[in-house]
Amino acid sequence: MAFEIEKKYLVLNSDWKKFVTSSFDIVQGYLSTDSDRCVRVRIFGNKAFLTIKGQKNKCIGAEFEYEIPIDDAKYMIDNMCLDFVVRKTRHVCFVDGFYWEVDVFYDLNEGLILAEIEISKDNVKFPEILPLWIGEEVTEQKEYFNAYLSKNPFNFRNRS
Repeated sequence: MAFEIEKKYLVLNSDWKKFVTSSFDIVQGYLSTDSDRCVRVRIFGNKAFLTIKGQKNKCIGAEFEYEIPIDDAKYMIDNMCLDFVVRKTRHVCFVDGFYWEVDVFYDLNEGLILAEIEISKDNVKFPEILPLWIGEEVTEQKEYFNAYLSKNPFNFRNRS
């Protein structure tokens, strides 16, 4: 069984950009977003994946990911996914021995920037000192889950 151990944070400023080691665009949609599981189809670069995530307990949750043909993923995103497609650019940053993923969202989630740090079950320590560009932790706030953002986009919540 695969487990994902991660924490998610709001990003305060653009200082993270000087730590970027790679970047890629992501398009993802959801086939299921119920409270016990979500099923996501994701395309990044020339690869596509089907991911099933179980309910999380704090920062730990079951995750199963399988590579699928990109044409299948495109069909699912265009014809089978619920609500809105989530589009973002993921920037991988290396800071003090840890890899951070900074997601810059587009379209209906424009303006949202989140950072995630994922650790393996073998290395169960998160960094003790966070980079200065890391803000409030939102790991357990559903409003920042990608599945939630696909139904309740960031810009719909933040319009005046």
